[in-house]
Amino acid sequence: NHDKDINRIDFHAVAPPRESLSRPNLSWACTEDIVVTLPKTEQEYLQQLGKATRKSIKKHLTRAQRSLENFSHKIHLGSDVSEDALKEVVRFNHSRMAGKEKLSALDTQATNELIALIRSHGIVGLIESDHGLGAGTLACRFGDDMFSLITAHDPAYDAFGLGTLSRHLMIIYSIESGIKRFHLLGGNISSKRSALGVREKLAHLTVYRSSADILRYPKTTLQLATNAMFYHIHCWIEDQSSKPENSVTGRLIHMLRRWIRACRQIGRAHV
Repeated sequence: NHDKDINRIDFHAVAPPRESLSRPNLSWACTEDIVVTLPKTEQEYLQQLGKATRKSIKKHLTRAQRSLENFSHKIHLGSDVSEDALKEVVRFNHSRMAGKEKLSALDTQATNELIALIRSHGIVGLIESDHGLGAGTLACRFGDDMFSLITAHDPAYDAFGLGTLSRHLMIIYSIESGIKRFHLLGGNISSKRSALGVREKLAHLTVYRSSADILRYPKTTLQLATNAMFYHIHCWIEDQSSKPENSVTGRLIHMLRRWIRACRQIGRAHV
């Protein structure tokens, strides 16, 4: 109210307000958080998992314990983990994304920022054996919430499902620590759904000083609306991909993915 030069305030990736705000505002879906609501005990969580998921976790854990000498999973404070070990987990992430012909979002700057955060406030779960580091989960706890920032494993251990095991064991640690919600961040993929993750949409919220101020930023508003459209299409594609696929739906999903990639490339070319 006192600074007349400010006529809008933006909040990115926030939970949409449940009650109406006193000032004019626009809210656009922009991303998501996949959240696991944790029960009070490990046994309750295991019972809630699907039968196939429980069987897979047990099989991979038993196989890893038998085949990898001195197999262990340990939880550490981020400050107690070497920078080299943290960078190794990031390297695992790069290898996994490369295997999918995708580029990891963890470039040099993002990696340095992530490592600084984990070293100062993080909790790290590491799977190790006599063969060295096999997988890791880098997370941060805030009150009753655990945020899993990255889980990755050495591609050499794909057959052991070490990435899934690392995340599962961090979830179990969180339950034992009294944490109520485990955040898997964006990407409603099958492995997160199998872990009981549920999509919670987040929005870009803009609060304006007056209704007239909404009209002052048509380009920004159009961009936010376009981003929201792409996000909703992306959600639909993910949801359809999780269902039994028929030929018509499969072709439509493939066309939409190609269209979205083309639109994003055009957008980057004009930045």
